[in-house]
Amino acid sequence: MLSVKAVVLVLSLSFALNGVDACDGKKGGSVQNSNQPGNVSAPVNRQPDKPDAGGVKDDLKQLAQGQHSAIRNAFIAVARDAETYAALRKVVNNLPDVDKDFFKSNLVLAAFLGERRTGGYGVRFMRAGDGSVRVEETTPPKDAMSAQVITYPFSVVAVPARNQESVAVEPGNAWRAMTRPYQVKDGEFTMSGGITGRSEKFGITGNIGVMREGNLATFLFDLQSKGGAKQRALKDVATGLVQAERRIAISSLGAGSFVDPPADALRATGLFAETERGFSLTFESIPSEVIADGFNGRGTLNAEATAPGPVERNRSSEDDPQ
Repeated sequence: MLSVKAVVLVLSLSFALNGVDACDGKKGGSVQNSNQPGNVSAPVNRQPDKPDAGGVKDDLKQLAQGQHSAIRNAFIAVARDAETYAALRKVVNNLPDVDKDFFKSNLVLAAFLGERRTGGYGVRFMRAGDGSVRVEETTPPKDAMSAQVITYPFSVVAVPARNQESVAVEPGNAWRAMTRPYQVKDGEFTMSGGITGRSEKFGITGNIGVMREGNLATFLFDLQSKGGAKQRALKDVATGLVQAERRIAISSLGAGSFVDPPADALRATGLFAETERGFSLTFESIPSEVIADGFNGRGTLNAEATAPGPVERNRSSEDDPQ
């Protein structure tokens, strides 16, 4: 009998001590009980409360924004160099100064929404995990009391882009409506260089969208190779200056996979046809003082419009008796 009582007494003491330890663990946040329900201590590898939605990056830096702009139509501009940025500052006078090394690791993306009859509208940039940037219009809520004043919303951001890498920009509806589509009719490109002096020639096919605003022209390239050793692509957005006699000068654009790495950016010159029904471009690599034994490229293309320009489309709709 005594031995049975002793066992019972030992078990009772054990249960009591374990109960105290459990209570102490809940009060003190014992590491041993970190996986128990109700424990408030954060584990070392705790994930953020707000998950990464689809790999979206938040690396865009706001440079300027506002409700009034000298640009009165929907337009997108991309500046990769000081000259194009200076032209952009003429229409957005509150853009900050940037140092000479800024464009070695950044490009500037500006979006102008065009005329809106009330306040409450704006521009939003969304950076996706694949590197593309979506440009969207924001609208006031249906029940919002918006100011009854004409606005011209705009926004300008800096986008990280090292070594003039290509950045895909996906315009929203407002900007697509102001983009004239062109199709490449013929073109060829030659890539060469490297340690072995390799050379490859291929044709160019694809489409180019063009937006015009004053002496600025933005080209949305969606080009592919035709022939050659492998499939190549150049998808980028670049803004150039339209000079006298419809001459085009694009100071810098990414080479995509048209040029093997290591490679620097391309520049392009060209000419618009009358009424901009077509244009020609000549590409060449920008000489590099940094990359040794890199690759470079040269090429030409001719493109023809596949639809009327926005001004012609708007004029046609106004003349339509319907």
